[in-house]
Amino acid sequence: MDQPFPSRADCAPRLVAVAAGRAPADLVIRGATLANVQSRELLPGWQVAVAQGRFAYVGPDASHCIGEGTEVVEAAGQFLIPGLIDGHMHVESGMLTPAGFCAAVLPHGTTTMVCDPHEIANVLGLRGVRLMHDEAILQPASMLMQMPSCAPSAPGLETTGFAIDETHVAEAMTWPGIIGLGEMMNFPGVVAGDPRMLAEMAATMRAGKTVGGHYASPDLGPAFHAYAAGGAADDHEGTREEDAVARVRQGMRAMLRLGSAWHDVEAQITAITRRGLDPRNFILCTDDCHSGTLVHEGHMDRVLRHAIACGLDPLVALQMATVNTATHFGLERELGSIAPGRRADMILTSDLRGLPIERVWARGRLVAEGGRLLADCPRLDWPQDVRRSIRLARPSRPGISPSPPPTGASACGCASSASSRTRPRRGRCRSTCRCGTASWNRKGMSHIWRWWNGTAPAGASVAVSSQASAIAGAWPSPPASRMTAITCSSRAPTAI
Repeated sequence: MDQPFPSRADCAPRLVAVAAGRAPADLVIRGATLANVQSRELLPGWQVAVAQGRFAYVGPDASHCIGEGTEVVEAAGQFLIPGLIDGHMHVESGMLTPAGFCAAVLPHGTTTMVCDPHEIANVLGLRGVRLMHDEAILQPASMLMQMPSCAPSAPGLETTGFAIDETHVAEAMTWPGIIGLGEMMNFPGVVAGDPRMLAEMAATMRAGKTVGGHYASPDLGPAFHAYAAGGAADDHEGTREEDAVARVRQGMRAMLRLGSAWHDVEAQITAITRRGLDPRNFILCTDDCHSGTLVHEGHMDRVLRHAIACGLDPLVALQMATVNTATHFGLERELGSIAPGRRADMILTSDLRGLPIERVWARGRLVAEGGRLLADCPRLDWPQDVRRSIRLARPSRPGISPSPPPTGASACGCASSASSRTRPRRGRCRSTCRCGTASWNRKGMSHIWRWWNGTAPAGASVAVSSQASAIAGAWPSPPASRMTAITCSSRAPTAI
């Protein structure tokens, strides 16, 4: 973006003039069937007029908004739907920076992302979060940041470069692109009344922003109720129908995720399709998407198609990926629907169920067409010390022999790996790269173990987070003779 996106208040005079027919729109789309997520209905032939990146007119006839310089798009036979919102995700899981992630998902119709950069916070702390925040606000899509809550996520069990506390949270709440606190993973601490965890949540609530939840336990007794009382406004860790039901009964939003690691939509969507619960408090998200998933399967369009295939009405599924999410974060009057004053984020598709993403507009600009990115996604000039913040030590013990990559290993480059939050089948590594480095990954306890075959360059870097969980013991560990430790550059690399 060449300049900051103008606020709705600043645009109001022009929007009024366009809607009244006194000034020409920048863009008019006509002939499509409009999916209205506010009323949950399809409106054949409705037209939209856009000015200054926002919807000025949405109604049956926008001809009075057309004038000199107005671009007119004929969309007969297509559906016009709002741009998709990912309500909870981690950019780092894609092994990308915000610019790269934005470029990958815009062709899939994702125009807004709520990002929790806790992986980079584990390494670089507040500085890393600020760098992610600053690159995010440059993007043609809306990349909204949450301040990570738990870094380190497992104190005493991992070596990280920084520790977040309530003073950092309070500072971040003043930044323009921060909309809340990232997932509060230390749910036992909240339940036990840990002063630091409660102070972080309090700083967020005092700023009038949303506290993200993470209750990764099947226990729905007093501990769950205590966690809800602490202020967590949503939770994406449910894996069963009863988890989704319990969350919405407590006034939380149930976030149903489909990413690279966790496929929890099908098991929980029955709370709506079978039990008939009100879908307003349900949200679709990805949580973690590796770049391979983005390339080969999609992003929020994939989640939407899956939810529909699980029996959800297409318009309800669309609400759960647009206006429900916007409303949850207090942004319903800014985005999430095709309605006057909102950001002109929209998609043209020929099929509401198959959801081919044919054209995508973000803030009134055509940013993708036919799967091809048309917009520029500016990148920060990331400092060199940030680029080299994580080092993997070479084995220090004599007699360690290299392991050849398994047959069929993918050629992906020395520093590439599967997502640090991807869960493989028990006892098998997820992927192996050209240099023979294998990833042993899982969410909850996502240490990344690496095998070296001696061909990787010295100082090869990888990003990692460590998240302790009670299920760690259920996962096998790689052979001790081949383990290496991943450490922050502020300490000398070591081998285990």
